Amino acid sequence: MSGNSPPADGSPPQPNPPGGPASPKNEIEAWNEVLEASRGGLRAFLSTKLPQAADVDDCLQAVSIAMLRMPPDVPPPARKAWLFRVAANQAALWWRKKSVADRALETALRSVPPAEAGQRHFAGTDPLETAEVRQRVRQAIERLPESTRKIVRLRLRDGKPFREIAEQLDIPLGTALTRMRRAMDQLRIELNDLHELD
Repeated sequence: MSGNSPPADGSPPQPNPPGGPASPKNEIEAWNEVLEASRGGLRAFLSTKLPQAADVDDCLQAVSIAMLRMPPDVPPPARKAWLFRVAANQAALWWRKKSVADRALETALRSVPPAEAGQRHFAGTDPLETAEVRQRVRQAIERLPESTRKIVRLRLRDGKPFREIAEQLDIPLGTALTRMRRAMDQLRIELNDLHELD
């Protein structure tokens, strides 16, 4: 007899005892309560690990999905810690994916000037395809604001360190880093089909 079945004597059903079996609905509700109670802390935690609010939102969504799978054998006192562990894993996964995407994008960007570099980086590909890649990268760079274009070219074409770029353009180092990050985000969106990323 389950804890919520009416007893044979007709008395009211008794709730499940602590640690006893729980229905899937009750488990989902219990996990949701833990998630809602932890949401502010999870957001603050992820904000220290990820650069943008949208990335934090994506990772929180992934944590919610993992939670809905109701992992077995996580006792209630350990559930908050489990959510934070999943959040940390999702943040690490985000950085791994970003690293792969950035390496592929930088390879594509470096292939633009001069043309020989494109042949070196895209060896074995169809020459027409290589020319198309260079053309698309060139066009994407041209759509960037001029101040950002200079940073992208100095960094990727000339290989200059950010401190030297900041000095050359007479801007703070933080500004150079921020503009480069925003440029890479924009270019990654525009050129996301140039490479198949894992």
